[in-house]
Amino acid sequence: MIRQIVSGGQTGVDRAALDFAIKHGIDYFGFIPRNRRAEDGRIPDTYTFLVETESYDYRVRTVKNLIYADGTLIIYRYLIGGTRLTYQKCKELGKPLYLIAINRDFDFLKEREKFNNWLKNHRVSILNVAGNRESEARGIYGVSFRLLEHLLLPLEPKDSR
Repeated sequence: MIRQIVSGGQTGVDRAALDFAIKHGIDYFGFIPRNRRAEDGRIPDTYTFLVETESYDYRVRTVKNLIYADGTLIIYRYLIGGTRLTYQKCKELGKPLYLIAINRDFDFLKEREKFNNWLKNHRVSILNVAGNRESEARGIYGVSFRLLEHLLLPLEPKDSR
């Protein structure tokens, strides 16, 4: 079971992960660039459980987040920029990594089952969610939010509250 979502706060996939966690009452955390730097200006202060690094460099928070988490889910349309860096660093550091390319057709039921098995096999309870920023893949926020609901909500016990 996922007990915490980790995100770097950028537009697109990162914000979808934060909003998903908030909506569904899942703890969230993440390292973010100094001064809450993001492509749309400043990461909103409403995301209260994010910690600024001493650097403005996105790469610093990317590496800190994937090291902090038990495993990383990358949702992407294009494996470029920070998304590519996340992929490379996970491989380099031997961190569990699960990739979902949203530019291909895939079987949602089969994907959910594979993802569930990956979570169990790697004992992931703190999940780093990364991927394209909105300017790299227009509409990725909405797709990612729905995908996270599909992947993670069925994994929660039905009568957990």
